[in-house]
Amino acid sequence: MSKKKYSLINVIIYILVVKATDMGLISPSNKIALMIKNYCFEVWAAYKVESTMKNVDRQIKSIQKKAIKEAEKEIE
Repeated sequence: MSKKKYSLINVIIYILVVKATDMGLISPSNKIALMIKNYCFEVWAAYKVESTMKNVDRQIKSIQKKAIKEAEKEIE
């Protein structure tokens, strides 16, 4: 996979701000929280895409292994 296009600290900060807002610890209209979310969103999105694609790759490998085993059983 390509070089990381995100800063892990920005991803963590984005997640913390979103969770704190969801829990009611920070007001959704808080200007600082909004600025943090706007600044870190693209970084979080790049992380999320990479994480999701890795998960998809793992699932594909698992499905391929199962298909190969089933094909081998049918051949026998």
